[in-house]
Amino acid sequence: MPVLITSQMATPPGISLQQLRQRAEQLLSLCGCPKSELSILLLDDPDMAQLNEQYRNKSGPTNVLAFAMQEGGGEHLPAELLGDVIISLDTAAREAATDGVTLHQRVTILLIHGLLHLLGLDHERSHREAEAMAEREKQLLSQLLTEERRKKMVSLAINVDHVATLRQARGITEPDPVLAAGICELA
Repeated sequence: MPVLITSQMATPPGISLQQLRQRAEQLLSLCGCPKSELSILLLDDPDMAQLNEQYRNKSGPTNVLAFAMQEGGGEHLPAELLGDVIISLDTAAREAATDGVTLHQRVTILLIHGLLHLLGLDHERSHREAEAMAEREKQLLSQLLTEERRKKMVSLAINVDHVATLRQARGITEPDPVLAAGICELA
C-alpha cells in the first residue's frame, strides 16, 4: 500500500511526514482498500490557488483538492491507483488556528476529506451526501485516533513489563514500573 508524500515547501514544525504516511496507510485500511496507492502533495497557498483556478475555475486557494485516477480518462488504469490528495499547508495552518487544533490534526482531517472524495463521495452533489460524507469523516477520524491510542497503550504495557522485569532481576523495589513507564512514554 504505497503512500507517496511530496512537499513542495519546507515542511513546517508540527507536521511529521512519517506520521502522516502511517495515518494515510491506516485510513486506506479502514476504508477497505489497503493495497491502494495514494499520493499526497503538500504545498503553499499560491500553488494551491493556481490549481484551484485551473481545475475548478475558482480564484484563491482552497484547503484540499482531490484528483481521482479513475476519472477524466483514467478509467483504464488499475483500480488500486486512487489518486492525489493536495493540501495547502498555509490554509490548513490558518484553519487549525481558528479551530484550536494542531496543524497535524487539521492536515489529518483534510486528508480524510480528500480520501473520501477519491473514493467517490462528494459533499457538493447533495445535502444528503454532504451529511453522509461528514459522518464518515467523523467515523474515520475516531477510528484512526482509537487505533493510535491502542498502539500507545500496548507500548506502555510493554514498558511497564520491562521495568518490572528489571526490578525483579536486580532485586530492587525502585523505580515503580508504572511511574517509570509513564516517564518513558513522555520522553
